[in-house]
Amino acid sequence: MKIKILEDEVRQTFMSVTWSHKIQEKQAEIYYKKYKKWETVRIVCSALTTVGLFTLIFQIKQL
Repeated sequence: MKIKILEDEVRQTFMSVTWSHKIQEKQAEIYYKKYKKWETVRIVCSALTTVGLFTLIFQIKQL
C-alpha cells in the first residue's frame, strides 16, 4: 500500500513538473514572437532615422 501511495506521489510530481515546463515553453514562444515584432519595428525606425539624417546632411551641403 505504501508503495502505491509513493508511486502516485512520484507520478503527480512528475506530471506537475512536466506541465509547468510546458507552460513556460509556450510563454517563451509568446515572448519570442513579441521580441521579433519589436525588433523589426526598431530596425525600421533606425533605418528611417538614418535616411532622415542623410537627407538633412545632403540638403545642408547643397545650400
